[in-house]
Amino acid sequence: SMTWSIDPGAARAIISSARSQTSALDDAASTVADRFAEAATAAAHAPRTVEALTNLAADPFLVSVASVRRRIVAVTDTADAVIDVYVAGDLEMAAQTQAAMPEDGS
Repeated sequence: SMTWSIDPGAARAIISSARSQTSALDDAASTVADRFAEAATAAAHAPRTVEALTNLAADPFLVSVASVRRRIVAVTDTADAVIDVYVAGDLEMAAQTQAAMPEDGS
C-alpha cells in the first residue's frame, strides 16, 4: 500500500503562492494587450500593420497566457482537493483524486 506524508500547512502555502502568481499573469496580459492596442492606434494609417499587431496580440501570446492561467488554477484546485482528502484521512480517495489531475499540455 502507498504511504503518504504531506505537511498540509506547507503544501497549502505553496498552493497559495502559485495562485497569487495568477494575478501577476493577469496584470502582464492586460498590460501587453494595452500596448498592442496603443501600437495599433499609432499605426492607424497602415491597416496591414494593424492586422498583424492584432493577430500577434491574440494568438499565440495572450492565448498562451490564458492557457497557463487555466493550468495553474486546475492544478492548484486539484492539489487543494487532495490535501483536504488527506487531512480527512481517506488515503485511497486522495490517490484517486491525484490520478484525476490534468496531464501536462491541457
